[in-house]
Amino acid sequence: MVRTPPATATAHNRSRFCHNQPILPSRFLALSSIIFCIASAAIWTWSIGLIPSFSKDLRMSVLNSTVPTALHLEQKHKRGGKASGLASSQTGSGELIYGNTAGGGGGGGEALEVKKLAPSWSAFLVDCGSGKVAVYEYGTDANGQPAEMGKTSAKMQVADLLVRQTSEGTDVLAPLWQLLDAKVLDSPASAKGGKRLPPLFVGATAGLREQLMQGHLTLADVASFGDALAQRYGDGDRAVKLELLSEQREAALELAAVRYAYEDSDFEGKKAGGSLSGGGKSCQVVWGGGQRDEFMSLDLDLFAAQRVMGAVGEAQALVWWENHIRGEVLKGTGDTGAGAGEAAGESVYVGITMLASAAVQAEVAGRLVSRADVLSSCANLIARAKAEDYWWQDFVRAAETNGMNSYGLDAATFRTVSILSAMRLQGIVEGAFGDDAKFYFSRTHELAARDESGRSVNVEWPLGALVTETW
Repeated sequence: MVRTPPATATAHNRSRFCHNQPILPSRFLALSSIIFCIASAAIWTWSIGLIPSFSKDLRMSVLNSTVPTALHLEQKHKRGGKASGLASSQTGSGELIYGNTAGGGGGGGEALEVKKLAPSWSAFLVDCGSGKVAVYEYGTDANGQPAEMGKTSAKMQVADLLVRQTSEGTDVLAPLWQLLDAKVLDSPASAKGGKRLPPLFVGATAGLREQLMQGHLTLADVASFGDALAQRYGDGDRAVKLELLSEQREAALELAAVRYAYEDSDFEGKKAGGSLSGGGKSCQVVWGGGQRDEFMSLDLDLFAAQRVMGAVGEAQALVWWENHIRGEVLKGTGDTGAGAGEAAGESVYVGITMLASAAVQAEVAGRLVSRADVLSSCANLIARAKAEDYWWQDFVRAAETNGMNSYGLDAATFRTVSILSAMRLQGIVEGAFGDDAKFYFSRTHELAARDESGRSVNVEWPLGALVTETW
């Protein structure tokens, strides 16, 4: 990883500043230089669309409006401290309650617990992410044990479609309707037959949150989208719900998915306690404590990183990306590295979604690994991709058939995304966890003990929403 050394003035520069000029205090000159650099950087990043144009008050308003009663979040004032009431943390970190809350949840919070589902029941859950839409069909057996019956994904940015629809005044959601029609309306599970139609739950994450925060969409626009979903798929007998997932809600549902999927798993005598996940725009980390679990949400936007690379070139962009990752992690953990020592060595942290995909590329997925394993393997992958040597060329060719290039990216874009993703995983593990932390990375997990079919489930927030049934 490249770290930028602090700039130092040469003797020539110092003499030029002092020659025939009033002598200014060195502290004043240093402070002026720092202010100039910060201002220049801010103007540059704003010009390429990296700084969201929203106020703190608007951001807090949007996030507070989306926190459900089923999730109790307490804003941290300091390490180990908390404020009362339901609130959204400015830094995207805080505490959430999961599981047994005997002893009081505080602030009227409600536990997020796995519930017994009805037998022979089915449901559709839709993940509107920042880069794709995934439709999950779930069903339960005669004992109420859930199984993933199918998953269909399409590369689509629903938040951008909604912005276009709002600005153009025309319905541009045809790709989404086509995808949902094929799964929801045409599914055998949706044949009435005297039974109630399977419910439909649509959740939107960081992509839609960002458009709201930047003022490109309003909550009224989101409500109109929900009305359109209900009108098209409600059919008078189907429960339809749209929810804009807050950072807290997304982290809690991912944690619920991890703990449900790995409930029967044993990692050398340890249990799955926390989770770390990543999408196209944000990442969530939860440090497991059992009843109160600290979390942070990080603005680590892969799309923005690619825009920076296109604007300033790879070398400068990677320096910026490394520093940006470090800064986001520090915001979430605090100067002492919150969470780094929590439950270290007592539980295993399960990496899912795009962080698991990065781990697959770095060859640290599907097995229990240490923090050092993750860091060294990511560093190796980054170095190989930068060098574009024979190993990397073979790696790219193999990715066409082994599923690692599931989006069908061209070789150059695949290389860029691989480097950025590996750096993101490396930076999170390095900054948010202590030396004793253990990890297990996988996008899916087989519920062999509970699902007689032996099917694997995708361990993502829709699974957490299903088994907690908080929607």
